[in-house]
Amino acid sequence: MKALILAQGDAAEGKLTREKQQAIRDTVNEIIEVLSDYQDTNPIANEATSKEEIISEAISTQPESTGSVLCVPSRSSLDEAASAMLAQILEKRAIKAVVQPTETSRTAKHLLVDVPDAQLVCLSYFGSTAKPAHVRYQIRRFKRALPQARFLACFWMLGGDSAKVEDWKVAVGADFVATSLDQAALICAREMCDASAVSFPILRTVGIA
Repeated sequence: MKALILAQGDAAEGKLTREKQQAIRDTVNEIIEVLSDYQDTNPIANEATSKEEIISEAISTQPESTGSVLCVPSRSSLDEAASAMLAQILEKRAIKAVVQPTETSRTAKHLLVDVPDAQLVCLSYFGSTAKPAHVRYQIRRFKRALPQARFLACFWMLGGDSAKVEDWKVAVGADFVATSLDQAALICAREMCDASAVSFPILRTVGIA
């Protein structure tokens, strides 16, 4: 993710062409494919964990949920690369996730959703200067197509600005907001757990009722 943030900085300054952004996306997809055979492990398994981490670990051991997560790039190939990274993390945690291609989500006059049963839509956005009107527009479009879904706005560049994060969340009409892959994955796991009606048994199992 740090590499994508640096790439976005170059793109914002006009140093990274659209073709190079697409090349970065393709490279990320290749890396994801290579890593697909490896198990998702907890690097701090032997250390004290927070309540949220315990819940996340419990969720990751459950059978695959019946719903789906749709990961949507807001506008660029870098957004699409981040969406693919998030989808891989969710798949490792037995959560069905699909990435909606950038071209489909932006340009189609009549939105064709790849996952019509999606319970959660995650919009990936690189940018930090102005409230992203196009993210609000996309959420409105997807709400019409997926009235049952809730929406997570992933503002990858706003990690150190909590006030701006909350302001943008309200501005785009999202239900949730995240600024890192860890935050986004935890929110997705929690919401898919709730959608599958297994959250309370999980909490009792790990002793956090």
